[in-house]
Amino acid sequence: VMGAIVGVARVGSSVWVLDNLGTLFQYNQSDLTYVGKTTAIAAYIAGATAGAGLFWDGTNLVVSTASGTTGTDQVRLVKLTTAAAYSSTLTCSGLAVNGSTATIRGGCLVNDALNAGAPTYWLALGGTVSGVYGFVASTGASTANRDFGLAAEVAGGVAWDGSAFRGWAAAAPTSVWAFTSWDWSTATQPFWLAYSWYDDVGTVHQSKVGPRASISLGRRRQLGVTVPAVPAGGADDPDKLNLYMLAAAADPGAGSGTMHLQTTTTATQLTLTAYASGGAADPTSNNFPGGTPAVIKSQVTGWQLGGDGSVQIGGVDMTYFVAHAPVQVYSGSLAGGSAASTSECTSCPSGKTRYQRAYAQVGGTVTTATVELEDYSGTAVAEADLEVASQAAWCSGMVVSGGTNNRQFKVRNSGSGAAATIAAYCSGTWRVA
Repeated sequence: VMGAIVGVARVGSSVWVLDNLGTLFQYNQSDLTYVGKTTAIAAYIAGATAGAGLFWDGTNLVVSTASGTTGTDQVRLVKLTTAAAYSSTLTCSGLAVNGSTATIRGGCLVNDALNAGAPTYWLALGGTVSGVYGFVASTGASTANRDFGLAAEVAGGVAWDGSAFRGWAAAAPTSVWAFTSWDWSTATQPFWLAYSWYDDVGTVHQSKVGPRASISLGRRRQLGVTVPAVPAGGADDPDKLNLYMLAAAADPGAGSGTMHLQTTTTATQLTLTAYASGGAADPTSNNFPGGTPAVIKSQVTGWQLGGDGSVQIGGVDMTYFVAHAPVQVYSGSLAGGSAASTSECTSCPSGKTRYQRAYAQVGGTVTTATVELEDYSGTAVAEADLEVASQAAWCSGMVVSGGTNNRQFKVRNSGSGAAATIAAYCSGTWRVA
């Protein structure tokens, strides 16, 4: 009578079946006719027979079991001939299991690319220790940091199909799980992902990456990534996106230049089965040309807010007011009735400065001087008369700037007398579109 099946292996034209009592049954592969059985192997299964497994390593039938049932046991491999006769025992080391409750199902013998290509037994373990673990075939030593798979994927066994590991578990009896070759011994976790917009038609443009997302991965898995559709546009607009990735403990940030290009695509659903650690670095700046800024405005003439930061109120463009401590922008002696002198406030923003808060002072030994503030165009804004010698007179006002950097205004002595000392100051500006 056969008990519950715990392992199946094919050797040549025979199929061998191991039950939970430690009995091996032989069948012809061609028609599954019964050939015979042996109970002799049960004596070599030191762990619970219900937790044993069976596989073919290319040379031997191998029964996978534990070294005992003490609770702190080691994995043990009992090697048999093709006729199921006892050949040898390999007691593994470095990974304790509970031999009375653990399942050590069938595995496979596959070279470990990350361990100098060493032939390695890969076994599917279940119980307090679960997953697929590797053991060097020559010594039985457990290879650290090489396990993969979840109990629900591999607790029933693992096999090698020539290019990939495949697992099975009773939790999903109709599913066979395929694993990728994305593998590592030790890796910094998590993996960070981000994308940038990319234009490769004509002049190449690319933006910095946007917000990053992170995930911690197990070995030999694949990663599904969802990205937005590339927006429709024209020349100098994005036509693809670049996906970047980095294994790092902390968020690398945007424009760090430390992430690595994984793919350039127009797809919105991506599947990654490897990490290209040598991919091109993410851009540290955005070289897309500027677009036309959008505006929000009142239905009737009144106000308007621009995407470039501009503000229009009552039909007058006023972006913002920049205040600062009064800065002297002119100092000199000007004769009464002489031409205005031009001053520039280098503390004010250049290019879009339009209105500046200005002050002027006249002083000296004369009593007929008049200081006059003027717009850059020459229109007078304010003036003050000096009436007491050796003192000073002040005036202030908002001047319309212009000229160099669009931040110049004028000051003059508009009196008819001798020269007087004139000083001009600026304490802020309205920067407008």
